[in-house]
Amino acid sequence: MVSRLLEDYAGEEPLLNRELARLYNACRCDEPWSQRSMDVEDVRDMFASSWFEKGMVAVVVIGERAAGYSWVWKTRGGLEASLCIDPALPPWSRHEVGHQLLRWIRRRLDAVGGRGRVSIWGGYRYGYIYTSLCNLLNTYVVKHSSTLMKFGGRIVEVEPPKNCRIVEMGEVPAEVLKSIVDVHNDAFSRYEWHTPWSVEDARRYFAKKKPKLFLALVDEEVVGYAEILPFRAVDGRTSVEVTVLAVKSKYQGRGIGKALLSKATSYLERSGMADRAFLVSVAGLESFYRKLGFIPWRESVRFIVPASSIPLI
Repeated sequence: MVSRLLEDYAGEEPLLNRELARLYNACRCDEPWSQRSMDVEDVRDMFASSWFEKGMVAVVVIGERAAGYSWVWKTRGGLEASLCIDPALPPWSRHEVGHQLLRWIRRRLDAVGGRGRVSIWGGYRYGYIYTSLCNLLNTYVVKHSSTLMKFGGRIVEVEPPKNCRIVEMGEVPAEVLKSIVDVHNDAFSRYEWHTPWSVEDARRYFAKKKPKLFLALVDEEVVGYAEILPFRAVDGRTSVEVTVLAVKSKYQGRGIGKALLSKATSYLERSGMADRAFLVSVAGLESFYRKLGFIPWRESVRFIVPASSIPLI
């Protein structure tokens, strides 16, 4: 059956949005206990986010079904991309869909500029997305980007500094929202992959997800926070992720992050959620989390691909 490429897709078709959610879940077949299941509402929220721009998403459609998709975004480090190809397709069809998406990524790279290369999310090393990209690409460098770390059940008690107190919070008051966004953007702006978070994005996120928060306060200023989010995983069961551990740069190195994570893991234990608890560590910070009870489980990687190695035809 003939495939067609929908460029500049922006969430206009409800049935296709449902297909994108199905495809997203299908491509998260590695470590499904740690992968959040996506539904059509999540897809709509993505397209409604303030950071979304036309031209970021392309979808390959075969008949009435999505066969693959890619989305791209520009960071300080250049062009970032991810792609997903339906694992249920026969090998020859997966290969063709993959090349259609790569050619689209190359065109987007040429259009926006990207230092002559693109960084493509590769999933877990030796997993489905990783293997697919190895089969599709000719020239690339694989770079370790993050590590899935599973909570080992060992609580490490760490008290905050004397001038700091940590408070638990469920619903986020409006007056606290901007402070959390400020901490988030300050803590992560050092990374090339960071996309600034807006107050409106945060409001929408907290209203829908309702995570458990732990705030670090110094003289009543919010200087850091940890976030815990239970979710329905791709395998159908409930898992819980420490989704954020962030401290303002000028307050780092004082033990505030350790104290926040200690409080978060104690809460996981008290709540009976420790068995399927995890976090994702930026590459290079694994030893920090290991000391606080988390065990390295699996590496995620990125493929650094020269534009010249992706043919346009």
